[in-house]
Amino acid sequence: MNSNKFRQFLLLFLFSVLISFPLINQQFHLVKDTINTENKAPLPKPKLSEQKINLFPTLYDQYYASNFTVRQRLIKDYYEFNLGLYIKSPHPEQVFIGKNNWLFMGGDENDSFTGSRPFSQKDLEQIKKELEYRQKYLKEKGTKFYFVIAPVKASVYPEYIPEAVIKKSKYSWAQQVNEFLLKNSSVPVIDLHETLWFAKKGGNVYFKNDNH
Repeated sequence: MNSNKFRQFLLLFLFSVLISFPLINQQFHLVKDTINTENKAPLPKPKLSEQKINLFPTLYDQYYASNFTVRQRLIKDYYEFNLGLYIKSPHPEQVFIGKNNWLFMGGDENDSFTGSRPFSQKDLEQIKKELEYRQKYLKEKGTKFYFVIAPVKASVYPEYIPEAVIKKSKYSWAQQVNEFLLKNSSVPVIDLHETLWFAKKGGNVYFKNDNH
């Protein structure tokens, strides 16, 4: 067998092993998977029935995609590969990388920090009305009511936010609500922004790679 044919045979063999590995590993458990860290349960295996015969291929495909062997390990390796080698978020719309590799949430949490889509006056009045209703209800029950919003991580560590993320407003959503209530409502507000800014001098108050 010449070297060219050997390479072709080896390539075919490796390809066959790779595409067969999930089935082989599912049977013999050669490689253990990591713990499922997704916020959703794997889909149950669909049952084949005459009523759903046309849907069965699609349902089984969805089931296998969420249950195939070493799925969690592959996802974990993919994330670590992107973060470690390219310093790149695998889901930039959900999580983005700041300075010193600090991770921050995208979506609503980032919009809250930047002040995008700020609350309108009507929104703030509705929030005030709802909170005062709860305050009154609890007072009648002999219970004190305090209002507190946990600041988003970016509001406490803005120094690690990349320059590409631009604030649209001086206030985050939480600061906007707190400021309005302090000026226009009897609801007692506990604003944690300054407390956490001071506390971070003694150590991290949020995890570097988490939003808690």
